[in-house]
Amino acid sequence: MRQLIAEVFLVAIILLFLDTKMDKKSRSILIIIFLLSLTMSHYGLAPIFLTVLIGVYLLQYVFNLYKRNKIKSKLDTINLTIVLIFLTIALIWYIYNNNSSVFISILGIFERIYNSILTSFLSSNSTQALTIIGMKITFFNSITKYLYLITQFLIVIGIMGFLFNIGNINKRFKMKKEYLFFAIIFLGICILSILVPNFSSQLDTVRMFHITIIILSPFFVIGFIIIIERINILIKSDRSFQIFNISSILERFNILIKSKRNFNKTFNIISIFLIAFFCLNTGLVQEIVKEPYKPTMALSTNTMPPLFNEKDISSAEWLNKYKYNESDIYSDINGFVFLGGFVGPKSLLLSYSLDTNTFNDLSINSYIFLRSSTNNGTINVVQDSVNGSREGFIDQKLLNPITKGKNRIYDNNGIILF
Repeated sequence: MRQLIAEVFLVAIILLFLDTKMDKKSRSILIIIFLLSLTMSHYGLAPIFLTVLIGVYLLQYVFNLYKRNKIKSKLDTINLTIVLIFLTIALIWYIYNNNSSVFISILGIFERIYNSILTSFLSSNSTQALTIIGMKITFFNSITKYLYLITQFLIVIGIMGFLFNIGNINKRFKMKKEYLFFAIIFLGICILSILVPNFSSQLDTVRMFHITIIILSPFFVIGFIIIIERINILIKSDRSFQIFNISSILERFNILIKSKRNFNKTFNIISIFLIAFFCLNTGLVQEIVKEPYKPTMALSTNTMPPLFNEKDISSAEWLNKYKYNESDIYSDINGFVFLGGFVGPKSLLLSYSLDTNTFNDLSINSYIFLRSSTNNGTINVVQDSVNGSREGFIDQKLLNPITKGKNRIYDNNGIILF
């Protein structure tokens, strides 16, 4: 919920940056207020947006040098003053709030990333995004994964379309250069999530993609249109399609873009794609065919959806209040996301090795958070093996070798903390 509130401020800030008609003084005051609100709303989104803002400012600076505009453009609403103000707000809030615990955690994240770049570059064991891509999952979940990859491919095509003006796209779809700068930096974050070890896992890859798609989603549509138009050109120019009698199938794309009326049919195709994506992504199809899935909506209690009760909340608040600042907290997959809103980056995933039938090593002086919501005595955790990683349910009793001899520090007849 904190992240959702922060995203409201994020969207408001970007809209203000793009608004050139508002009075400059009023806009600057609102931007500062919303930057302060964003920083106080969510521990993870503020540093990400600060990084984005610095990147956009540098892109804008390089663009102006390339255009040889020594006088600042009136459209350059992202200036050095705004960047420094945001940096100051973030530093003051993170250093002087909660005994600098979040600031120390952020520094620890950068340290882990730096230490693992040379040793674990492009390794699925340390790059959560690669782990998700390489997971062995069921049929419809695999389709969902490939639909995600298709959307990201189309987003890249859409951005490339604007950068290289493919199909005269810049004139057909008016877009301010500042928005394009934001999109380039957010796309860069997606790429770093795949390439850089321990980058996306610190905030969770799914959450990282969710944040970036707020800006990148329009480029999915643009990329879709570009692909359809390229297919149309290919049909017209390549006779081999007629030799293999494929033209009769692909020629239908011709109809979609011949006139303004038929151009709307392109959007009908995009809508059909998105409807299918929605039904698979929410788990509706998997629920109908009784295939296990990780739900984004609580369609059934059998799949252990991310539902939390008062016991979960009270225990997380207690843990956040009394835990040792430097200690990590391990939990199941849903508990990991849930705890992140209370303890930030110190929330980590339990990982089980299928090769050794044991849990992977936990850090020293760490906690184990067992939620009240279990699926018949099982917990959903990351399962590692030589063939890759996937998520799945295991018997909670397999934790006994770890918890044996450890202190049970909290038990409210549902939540157990070790």
